[in-house]
This record gives sequence, structure tokens and C-alpha cells, in this order.
Amino acid sequence: MKKYIITFFLIACYYLSFALPSDTIKNELHAWKLVDGFLEEPIAFDTVVNYFQIFNPIEKQSICYSYLGNLGSPWQSNIFISEIPVGQSDFVFDRLYYPYTFTKENAIFYHAKKPFFDISWATGTKKRNENQLSALFTQNINKYWNVGIHYKLISSLGEIRRSKTFEHSMNFFTSYHGEKYSMHAAFIRNKFGNEESGGVNDTLSATPELVEPLLATAASVYYKRSFFVSQQYRFGFTEKIVIDDTTTETNFKEAGRLNHIISLDKTYRRYGEDTTDFNYYNNTYITTVGKLDSVGVNKFENILYWTFKEIKKDNFKGRLTIGATHELLKFTQIDSIYSTFKYDHYSNIKLSANLDARTKNFAFTVVGFYYPKISNTKAFKSGSYYGNVLIDKGVRIGKQETDFYININHSNSAPLLFEQNYNSIHFKWNNQFKDKINTEVKVGFNISQLGLNLELAYGIDQNYIYFDSQSLPQQYSDLLTIRSIKLQKDFKLGGFRIINKIVYQKLNNKDAVISIPEWSVYQSAYYDMQNFLEKFGIESQLGYEFYYTSWFYAPGYMPASGQFYQQRIRETGDYPTINVFLNMRIKTVLMFFKFENITNQFVMNKYYYYTNNYPINTTAFRFGVSWRFMN
Repeated sequence: MKKYIITFFLIACYYLSFALPSDTIKNELHAWKLVDGFLEEPIAFDTVVNYFQIFNPIEKQSICYSYLGNLGSPWQSNIFISEIPVGQSDFVFDRLYYPYTFTKENAIFYHAKKPFFDISWATGTKKRNENQLSALFTQNINKYWNVGIHYKLISSLGEIRRSKTFEHSMNFFTSYHGEKYSMHAAFIRNKFGNEESGGVNDTLSATPELVEPLLATAASVYYKRSFFVSQQYRFGFTEKIVIDDTTTETNFKEAGRLNHIISLDKTYRRYGEDTTDFNYYNNTYITTVGKLDSVGVNKFENILYWTFKEIKKDNFKGRLTIGATHELLKFTQIDSIYSTFKYDHYSNIKLSANLDARTKNFAFTVVGFYYPKISNTKAFKSGSYYGNVLIDKGVRIGKQETDFYININHSNSAPLLFEQNYNSIHFKWNNQFKDKINTEVKVGFNISQLGLNLELAYGIDQNYIYFDSQSLPQQYSDLLTIRSIKLQKDFKLGGFRIINKIVYQKLNNKDAVISIPEWSVYQSAYYDMQNFLEKFGIESQLGYEFYYTSWFYAPGYMPASGQFYQQRIRETGDYPTINVFLNMRIKTVLMFFKFENITNQFVMNKYYYYTNNYPINTTAFRFGVSWRFMN
């Protein structure tokens, strides 16, 4: 029934768009997000069909990952040096759902002169009852003030038993841009539910979809609610410039900017079970609170930034920002003594600075923050710091413009509260972990005309924290070093387009602590059928996707603690996953048709694993559509 309702709604909107009165005024549409809560970064906005077949948010983040086999389930990237800033969260469970959720960091703001709608829907086979819906509306009330709402839904039954997932996420956002005063605000709500099957016992002769799951009644809920307001006031004055007797222009002379940000996050994860499976769990510590686990972190931030007047000289242009943040955190978990919920409160002060500059020869950015050392034990981040230097230079090699960059990170960060102390029904630990120290150096270049992007990276981790084979946090005191090469090369031959992505990574621990694949490969090749369909106003691509990784030990997943952990029982890899797709665009309507994992039809053992005991989906047909209305 859900599919028919969604289909009717989308078709009605499509025909309604043609019924709307035409307007000769073109809709001005701009989009941006906020970096560090106040720096506006433009976002490209188009309706091209490239990559439209990649509907799973996980696949947009990494070419090699582990998850529980169903859309909307927890995940982790198997690329060790990643571009995803998951380590910045104080709540360890945020990283499990990062690709799906609305956050302050990925919230998008708009300027839309007229109403703008973007409605997308993707569905799978009836067997899985899989639906993914996204609906966006935004419009300017006047030339300064914009409001909007973005809603996302995932509902998927899954292929193996008791793997049902759901997501209900919503973002109410608004922005105001005046000459001196500007404001961004958003109220965000994310909620995910997962049936926790514990995986399947694939040693049995039956196929996984017919085997009873290892857990019969377990389930979990992840919830994140956020609210933030970012305000900016530009100090200065407006001067009039006389062009001629009848024409004048105004120019604002800025003396500096003051930014104030208030942010509130409420996050928790609950795990429940009607009956305890003592064969699955080694320990059961608490029974008096029933069969419900809960751990959460509430965080309040009060942030103040001052941006100095931009320095402009002959060979230099730059802007310096300094800031201070007061953090208040409340950590909630089960009390191991009284079997009730206890609350621990923490307070931290953070000082930060940001320099964005450009010289005649190159551009560079320096970003850093520091938590001053405070004797109070509740200031658990005391002494932590982070620094980043990014140098970007344009170099001409022959006839090609090359963008060359060096990116250096160094940080000293306190362990997460969850990593230090945790009490629950099945797990208990009280650690005294040392601060984690990380250094990364990335060197790369990009030649857009050749479709070439290469990055060399080297990382050093000391006191790295991981979850061992018992799903308990451990700290690796020796140095953990990683070398990686990321290469992307695109080819265009007539109507054919071939996109190649290769990642090579090598850890020095030889799988003793962390196991990752040395080689990860993604290739997408398609034929642009524009020559055949252009006269009908249709843009179309017919092609395939290819995923491959070398052998490595797939991580395990522990439902009670909600963490991926290291296991040395099952190796995975050396299995090509191939998808065939057809992308189409008719005006502002995008569609894709996709057969996923067709390799499954040509192998004897058709079940393959990204996570131990959690098989990925077999061959399935998927369909998706996105309509944009800009009238």
C-alpha cells in the first residue's frame, strides 16, 4: 500500500507542475552549507544524471564499506584514511548512521526566489518491501528571508529474517541575509529503528534467508535531535559612490564580523530484548531494569567568533577568525550498582583560530583549536588540540591546469566517554585510556581536463582505540602507520565514459589489530545515448558498476553495544559485485533502473558478506525517480 500511495503522490505532483501558471521570471536558486557553523561554502546545484543510480547513501561516501546488508542499517568505511569527519562527534553511535542523517555540518540552506520542490523516491523488489523517500521544499519569503523543510524516510524489510529498518528524519531550516545582519537556524530530528538479528548461522545447509536469526527479539533505536542558531553581524558603514549626475552606487566597508552560535544536541541509543539469548552473549550483568539498555549524550555549545577586517595588499589577501566555545555535556547510562540510570556532567572550554589567505602564488588555510588544561576532572577534554594546514597551488603543466595541494593534520584528542566507561546489560568496562594522537599528511593533484585525481597519504596513530574480538574497547599503544594511494581516472571515448577509482592502503600491524583490504576498486562505464534520444528531449546513460576488494577479515557487529569489532574467523573479498543501470533525464525529471549484484546469478555460493554473519542482498531490481519543480 505504501508504494501505491507514494507513486500516486509523485505522479500527481508531476502533472500539477504542468498545470502551474508559467512565469517569465527565472527562479534564482542558490545553495550553501556552513563550515564551522558560520563560514558559507557554496554547493553546486544541477540536474545531471551522472551517478544518479547510486541511491544508497553509504555508496556515496565510500567505495569499500561494511554494513548489515539492508538499507538504513549501521555501517563503517573500510578506507582507513577517510574524508568523513566522524571522529569529531562526542557520541560514538553517530558514526554508524552518518551517511543517512541530517546534521549541523551537512545542513543545506537555500535562496529560492520562487517555490522549489525536490521529491525523490527509490524502491526495490516486493520481497524486501524497500522504500526510500526524500521531499524538500524551500522558498524565500522576501529577498532576505528563506524557509524550508526537508523530510527523509527509509522503510525496508530486508532479505534475511529480522533485519527490518526504518528512518524518519526531518530538517526545518531558515536563513536571513541582510546587509549587516545574517542568521541561519535549523531544527533537526533523526530517528532510526533496527531489528537486531545478530546475523545468521551460515554453517547450516539452509540458505541465510531461510535460517532463523541468532537473536529472536532484540531491537535498537537511534535518536538524534539538534537545534542551532548561527548569527552574524558585520560592523562597518555604507558609502555612496557617484558614477555620474544620475547614477550612484553603494559600497559596504566592513570593519569586522561577530558570530554567535548556540547549538543543542540530544542523542541516545536504546537496545532492548524480550528474552536474553545466553548462547549469543557471554555475559548478562543487569536484569533488574528489565531488558532495556540506553546510553546517551546531550551537548550544549555556546560559541563566539570574531573575524577581523580582511587584509588586502598587493600580493596578499587574508582574513583571521578567533573564537571561544563553552561545551556542556551530560552522559547517560545504566548505573552498575543501583541498576538505574545515572547522569554524569562535563564542561569544556575550547579556543580556536582560522586563517584563510591567498598570495600571488598559492592559497592556504590554517585551522586549529585547543582545550586549555584545567584541573577539574569534569573537563575531560583538557589538553586536547587539533591543527590543520592546507596549501593549494595552481600549476600549469604543458597545456593542462593542475591543482596541487598539501594537507597536514595533527591532533591530540581525549577518548570518548563511551570508550572510557560503559555499563549495560551485556557489557561493562572502566578504562583509563590515554589521549589519542594522530598525524596525517596528504599530497595530491587534480587535472580536471584529463579527469585525473591522485592523492598520496601517510598517517601515524598512537594510542589507537579499537574493539577486539570480544567487542571490548582496547588501546594499541604502539605506533600504527598507514600508507595509502587514491587514484581516479576518467576516460571518454566517443559516447563511452569510463570512471575508475582505486584505493591502495597498507597498515604496519599485519592484521594484528586492524584488518582492512589492501586494494579497493570501483569502475563505472556507461554509454551516453544522447545521439539516439536527443530529438525526444531525453538524456540517457546505459552502463554498469563494478566493485572489488582484495581479501581481508570482515568486521563483526555486536548488537548490544552497537559496534563493529575485529574478528579473525571469516575472510571476505576477491568477489566482484556488478550492477547494471539505466539513467534517464526528461527536463527536470531524473529516473534510474538498476539490477543490483547480478554476479550473484553466476556463482555457486551466492551469499557474500561485507560483515561477518550478515550477507549482502542477492540480485534485485531497483527503480528511482526525482522530480524538481521550480515554478
